[in-house]
Amino acid sequence: MQINILAVAVATVSAMGVGALWYGPLLGRAWRSAAGLAPDHGPARPAVVYGGTLVSTVVTVVVLAALSWAVSTALGTGILPAAILTAAALWVGVAAARPLINVLFEAGSAKLYAINAGHDLVVLVVAAVIIGLFGN
Repeated sequence: MQINILAVAVATVSAMGVGALWYGPLLGRAWRSAAGLAPDHGPARPAVVYGGTLVSTVVTVVVLAALSWAVSTALGTGILPAAILTAAALWVGVAAARPLINVLFEAGSAKLYAINAGHDLVVLVVAAVIIGLFGN
């Protein structure tokens, strides 16, 4: 298995940047409202929240890179199309599908689900493009 560590690092930083923009100036107000958070909401323990977010993002990007390599090898394609295909499959099959079950059973907010699922889609696509452009 080949994983480009530089690609993982750049994709991780980019994913964190997407999150900062998504939940900040782009959709921060709508997200806080849909989540029932105060307009000035901030994490109570920022080191834990942002540290956990970073670790989670690294895990996501490493799994995406590893699976992209496997798909590329299995299909005999370049890493970029394999990474995009893998990101799409991970989003449809895991990132979008599994939380939807919770929303349905808990009568959750469709708006909050859409904001969060949209974020995950953008993160996966951005990470896939970076992994694909950097190559193995």
